[in-house]
Amino acid sequence: MIEPSEFASCFIETFDKSALKIFRSWLAKKPATTKWIIAGDFALRDKSRPGDCFAFSIIPYDLFPADFAEEVRQNLPRDLKDSKTLGANAAAWLRDSRHFHMLIPMRQDRAFYSNGDMKPRDVIQESLALTVAALISAERGDEQIRRFKAAIQKTKANSFNVGLFTDLTLLALYLAIISLILCRDRKPEMISWFCDRDSMINYCDSLVWDYAINNFVGLAGLLDIDASGIIPGVAIPDSSTGKEVMWFDHYIRAADWLAGAIAAWDREANSLPGEQDKYVRVIEDVVTESDNTVILPVYLSKDGTLTITRLELTRESAGDDTPDGAVPSTS
Repeated sequence: MIEPSEFASCFIETFDKSALKIFRSWLAKKPATTKWIIAGDFALRDKSRPGDCFAFSIIPYDLFPADFAEEVRQNLPRDLKDSKTLGANAAAWLRDSRHFHMLIPMRQDRAFYSNGDMKPRDVIQESLALTVAALISAERGDEQIRRFKAAIQKTKANSFNVGLFTDLTLLALYLAIISLILCRDRKPEMISWFCDRDSMINYCDSLVWDYAINNFVGLAGLLDIDASGIIPGVAIPDSSTGKEVMWFDHYIRAADWLAGAIAAWDREANSLPGEQDKYVRVIEDVVTESDNTVILPVYLSKDGTLTITRLELTRESAGDDTPDGAVPSTS
């Protein structure tokens, strides 16, 4: 199993060597912003796609929610799955320098919980047991301990989903790491996490938030980043009518489009689904030569090897069989 501190250090080292300049240039344009939203959406475990993607948008909290919702309605009113193409206005909004996007492509055969000959399920059980012991020692809240104990029980079932638990673990790491990258350069007054509601979020009464906040606090100390006084807020659906309402869906709209397009892109063959041009439009009109988007592929091999790179897309004259020629380079 890869330790969270090792994972975070590797991610931040790659980010600093290849993407820090573009991030700081973007952040410098917002000197007065002290409140931030990190919105996340994900395209995961779809066997019809060549890969997966975690996508995050860093959004300054500079508009009232109703005003931001109206802005999204005017520029990108529908999710990727409900759209056939991406118009010029929508592409321009996704490239707007008010937001910064971090895209993390991953292979579907990723292995986070690996430890020699041990089965991933056993590694997860051991990790959870150590976490519970640490929480009890630290006299954490009973509810948090209950959620981790419930997760241990789930690992004993034949239906236990190692892939789902792996994705939950990664989401909790990514949220913490991206938040700390922001804190390192400018300590905020507020950070809020707005993520699409899916099986990762719902698992064991939203255990992911316990993981993510523990990672945020613990990694801040290990990485010597001042995050004192900051506990990220979490957006949850409105259940006041008896039915869950995703009142923050517009905040994750950009991440929805970016995650879906990156997951659909077979980078080895440099090909995209041909039935609709929305995927090509995202790759060529939004993320290629973008000054507000970075792509950081993360590879987790079954032998426990972690590799993180930066993927940059540039424009190049193309032949008849390659649309517009988005050409990748890796650093």
